[in-house]
Amino acid sequence: IGGLGLKKLPMIVMMSAPYFLLGLFLTDAAALPRGGIAFAIVMLLGALYAFYLAKTDCSGHRIVFWCMVLKLCNVPVFLLIFLVAAGFFVMMLPLIPFLVLFDYFLLLSTSMYGISGLLKCGKEGRLSGKAVAMNIVLQFVFCADVLSAVYCCFKTREKADSNE
Repeated sequence: IGGLGLKKLPMIVMMSAPYFLLGLFLTDAAALPRGGIAFAIVMLLGALYAFYLAKTDCSGHRIVFWCMVLKLCNVPVFLLIFLVAAGFFVMMLPLIPFLVLFDYFLLLSTSMYGISGLLKCGKEGRLSGKAVAMNIVLQFVFCADVLSAVYCCFKTREKADSNE
């Protein structure tokens, strides 16, 4: 997939943004509103970048690969939120709306890479129209989005290898 280039910077920032926000929450809760706004901007710009990539010479497989990487990097964040919320449920009740918002921001922003990559893979003939449609739906379902991203990355890789 290549070395670390400027084209990859938005994805790298998106990978680290949830961890910075959680670190901010644990160390300086007063700065959390500003951190939340910065997080939202990073994730929104990153989501838009997914569709920009589709307009460049970036292959559908590469975009789906980044979708998979982003989603797999978010698994520890989701597990941590789940464990903390389960362990301190009563104290976490006031935070639930913010946690839901945080979770959906992560899901939707990374799913844009899946959608963009899937559409491009469909145009490239790497996936059937039915597979593209089904996996786009899965990109909006927690947990299924990760499985879909992994499946699509390996499925498009097989096609890429057999076509080259």
